[in-house]
Amino acid sequence: MTIMISQMNNPEEILSIARDDQRILADSEEKRQRIRSWLYEKGFGSLIIARRENFAWLSTGGDAAVVNSTQNSIGCLLITRDKQYLISHVMDGIRLMEEQLPGQNYELVDLHWYEGEPIDKALELASTNMVADISIPGIKNVFSDILDLHYPMTDFEIGRIRWLGTALHSVFVKMTDFIRAGIRETEIAAEFQYQQSILGISSDVLITGSDDRIFRYRHPMPTGKIIEKYIMLHSASRMWGLHAPVTRLYSIGEPEDYFSRPFKAVAEIQARVFDCLKLGESYMKILENLKNWYSETGYKDEWRNHFQGGPTGYVIVDAVRCLTQKTIQINTPFEWFITVPGSKTAELALLGAEGLEIASNGDLWPQYSVKLNGVEYKMPGIYII
Repeated sequence: MTIMISQMNNPEEILSIARDDQRILADSEEKRQRIRSWLYEKGFGSLIIARRENFAWLSTGGDAAVVNSTQNSIGCLLITRDKQYLISHVMDGIRLMEEQLPGQNYELVDLHWYEGEPIDKALELASTNMVADISIPGIKNVFSDILDLHYPMTDFEIGRIRWLGTALHSVFVKMTDFIRAGIRETEIAAEFQYQQSILGISSDVLITGSDDRIFRYRHPMPTGKIIEKYIMLHSASRMWGLHAPVTRLYSIGEPEDYFSRPFKAVAEIQARVFDCLKLGESYMKILENLKNWYSETGYKDEWRNHFQGGPTGYVIVDAVRCLTQKTIQINTPFEWFITVPGSKTAELALLGAEGLEIASNGDLWPQYSVKLNGVEYKMPGIYII
């Protein structure tokens, strides 16, 4: 048995779906039902959604950002047991209703900029027993509870994130025609951003490190350094609010052992994690296994120097889930950051009813094969330019 990339059906159809498509409307309605069931179960009267990732989840891909550097939306959503509101300033309210929330039956409450903040208006409209997904004095912050409601993802969301993984793989392949010795890390980052943007994809994180910087830093952000031989490129790419954090390694000419050895270690650890991604497995148990696997590959205690991963989706990764007894669910995308000095691997994996898919891998990239328990895991190797 081989675990490889899943095949994406009708990728152009995925991109052409309008915001008021019945599939989006049904999907967003399911999310509101999850929230209302949760409100009844917990005894709360209403929920204020202010964070961008929760706006995207609840609206099935809507974007409520103008300032990209903030984690909060420009407006907020208020869900009560029988009503739903969009509360925003007038400069954005109608646009959000027409372009991000069409057909989702929100009642618009808009304010002029001098009339106060949307959050304050939401507090006026909410019930006395309200909660929120951000910190508000006197209000319980239930962000982690709402994040749990993201999973399992719907089939519609899985189709989208599968497309994102496949599209991102194609961008990494295109970069092989651009990367060469003598250019700067910032040039690679700019080209990667361009290749993504023409597909409608952006990066919440973009790491571009080369040569000795890969060994010195876990997050070598792009600088003006001239590239000599080795490149590590990592993007936490986003579309429809969904993320695909992926890492690729490039070598200009055959890689030397000091670069290949740490790569083989992280690839083998990553494959072992994939082998554990089964319904009901504990995230905490995976972390305990990871500690042993780092030691077995000659990198004892390196697990301490970077968070290890967990479910992805509307958040880049819920890494603290590895410190809990929460368990793996079907229809969940995953991101595991396996990293040691000199190398890193990160792949978008999807666990569906039929098993595990590595959605960010593909045949146009060299493969490094790891066999475990009768399963062959084909991991992206080092691309030699």
